[in-house]
Amino acid sequence: MTLMTEWATGTVGERAISALSATARADWDLFTDWCTATGRTPITSTWADLSDFLAEIPASTVIQQRRVRHIQTVLEQEPTGLPRPLVVATARPGPQWLTYPDAMTALRHEWHPEGVAARRDALILTLAAHGFTRNRIRRLRPQQTTTFPEPVVDSFSLPRHRDPVLCPRCALTRWLAILDAYRHRSGRDIEDLLTDARTHSTLHPGHDCLTTDLTEGWRHAPWLICPIDRHGALTPDRPVTRRALTAILTRRFIRPDEKPPTAAEPVAISEASSPGDRRLDRRQREELDELYAKIEADADALNTRIEILLLNAQ
Repeated sequence: MTLMTEWATGTVGERAISALSATARADWDLFTDWCTATGRTPITSTWADLSDFLAEIPASTVIQQRRVRHIQTVLEQEPTGLPRPLVVATARPGPQWLTYPDAMTALRHEWHPEGVAARRDALILTLAAHGFTRNRIRRLRPQQTTTFPEPVVDSFSLPRHRDPVLCPRCALTRWLAILDAYRHRSGRDIEDLLTDARTHSTLHPGHDCLTTDLTEGWRHAPWLICPIDRHGALTPDRPVTRRALTAILTRRFIRPDEKPPTAAEPVAISEASSPGDRRLDRRQREELDELYAKIEADADALNTRIEILLLNAQ
């Protein structure tokens, strides 16, 4: 690869970041996530770093040109186009990872309690596959979502897929149905929903996005993506954490017959704070914080590889 000169030496302008569109912000967030995972600092990136970023997060030429344009806008650099020569690296999943279609197919949407988390996780996988970063996913609110005239999440219009299992619109509809059923804070309503859905899918399998009648109950949820415990109970008053999102992606892509790698430790992290954590003394909390910091660094690197896998599956 040709040696390239440094392209960013100043500070990032907060004004430029605040003025970004939703698409531009997604491109910038993806770049900063990649920089964190690879031990780089965005404001001191070089042309070589940019070329590595484009090679490790492959996409079409049009998308890569858009990413470069948005990144350079934030860094207040003159537009230069794509680096030449541009190395296109095709990431290949190792034997321990499921493909995107296999991960989606493995989710059981109609059984309680696993169907509750399965529906939420299907939407998380779908959004990640379409370029949503962890920070963007965890900050989503129902007010940023519409279902008519077409499903839209944070200004992104969800496409329809011919396979209901892989259909982004169905993934959104299934999860909104859970939030809608929980409008009275009743877990029994969710269980009844899944039971009815299981019966319906057996008799008439098809697109939930075309057959599910949603009321406005889901709009009253504080967050679009919330923590869920192992019993299928929602914690709607707080968003899911970044660590939990990484754990979810890891858990859904690890083959059930494979031993998870070391970086998959976030699977053990609770999605919501446990009351037992408050009984730790200061030394134990400090040790736990250090452990979480290490796991966070490993998880960022793992999440970057998962994002590559998702992009290649499109």
